Amino acid sequence: MIGKTLNKKKILISIFLLISCFFLGILFLYIERKILGISSTFHPDSIWYLNDDVLASYSYLSIKINFIDNIKNLFVNFYQGNLYYSVVNLFKEIKKYDIININNAYRNLILLNISLYAITNLLIFNYYLKYFHKRQENLFFLLSLIIFFILPYKLHLSVHILKESFIFFFLVIYILYQSKKVFLISLFFGTSFRFGFALYYLIFFNLKSFLKLNKILLFVV
Repeated sequence: MIGKTLNKKKILISIFLLISCFFLGILFLYIERKILGISSTFHPDSIWYLNDDVLASYSYLSIKINFIDNIKNLFVNFYQGNLYYSVVNLFKEIKKYDIININNAYRNLILLNISLYAITNLLIFNYYLKYFHKRQENLFFLLSLIIFFILPYKLHLSVHILKESFIFFFLVIYILYQSKKVFLISLFFGTSFRFGFALYYLIFFNLKSFLKLNKILLFVV
């Protein structure tokens, strides 16, 4: 069976998938910039995030302050949904003060987004392998998954200075690894990147099941 074959070579396939998705992102970046002529400032939000005055107003993490104060700022400001400003600001500060020898803060932010896109695909694929043998439509489902991985819109979001790759990542870990700890991590960081992130959970919320007494007790405990 296909499932057994994939599971036997899980490590090699996972490495191959991760590298393939990363270079697919690089290829898509080249196609958008060089062939289609879609500029790095195609999205107004990209310009907004890179504006120094905007970063000074909305970012709350910085290499100029100590680690403890950064953690405090992270918890105090998480509900505002402005964490991506801080991510951009940290990359720009690292470049400005030559803490790490990097070429360009913008390029490394793009590489971060592409890496998150690849890692998210890997998490989904590994979860899929875990339950692969339980599906009768193995090959069809595998092809559907591959199509999902290479959706042009997902790739498009990953090659711009946008926070969608982070949001999708934290939503995916909640969907795949449902537990109280993962829920709190997903909710905290998801909300840190987008106010109202919790509304995404409603897509997967089963009200009828939740209203059962045992489910309510489990949730409270």
